Amino acid sequence: RQASAARPRGDGMTLRARLEDAVVAGGAGGVASTAVCHPLDTVRTRLQTAAYDGARDHGAAPRYRGAIDCVRRTVREEGVRALYRGMAGPLAAQAVYKAVMF
Repeated sequence: RQASAARPRGDGMTLRARLEDAVVAGGAGGVASTAVCHPLDTVRTRLQTAAYDGARDHGAAPRYRGAIDCVRRTVREEGVRALYRGMAGPLAAQAVYKAVMF
């Protein structure tokens, strides 16, 4: 016997409604995790590439003294939006990935 998408389960939700809930929940989880983690990735990338800005090559002090200094200087010089720059791609990818995997 074939299962029907319109036939309710024991809790009254159809298979389609359960699937829609899972996709929405997974997509929301992907968006939330990217919104939290992307600024940390931005800081990590800036710290890793700061050595190649020419500062250490010529004996000068490094650009940032650490992660906190990097965040403070980035926000002060470029604004909070700089921490989220380039987030559109990872945001879309994670939303789809988490929706499918949830």
